[in-house]
Amino acid sequence: MNDTAVQPTSLPEQKDLPEQIHLPEPFTVGMWQVYAEGQRAYEHDHPGSPLLARYHGALALIRAGYVHAPDDLRRLASQADQSTTSLAIVGLVVRQIALPIEEALEKPVDFLSPA
Repeated sequence: MNDTAVQPTSLPEQKDLPEQIHLPEPFTVGMWQVYAEGQRAYEHDHPGSPLLARYHGALALIRAGYVHAPDDLRRLASQADQSTTSLAIVGLVVRQIALPIEEALEKPVDFLSPA
């Protein structure tokens, strides 16, 4: 067994995290630009990994202060090396942050209907 093995990054009380992650609505073009730039930066160096690109887009939103998240998740987002991050955390962040942002593009807009 290798004594220098890197331990996966995890967060305490992972089951409680979804309730502690809040995205302000409505989502804005500025938020989308931060998210898209985080994705692009990751894809540039790691082509062919859309899930991790979404994750890095969501991390960009956390770093920019758009996402209200627990301190542990903010600290995790601030780490340049995400290679030891638990896949459970990646999935959580994608579900709670990335997917809602992307789904906002599909929502119907009712302000065009007559008053």
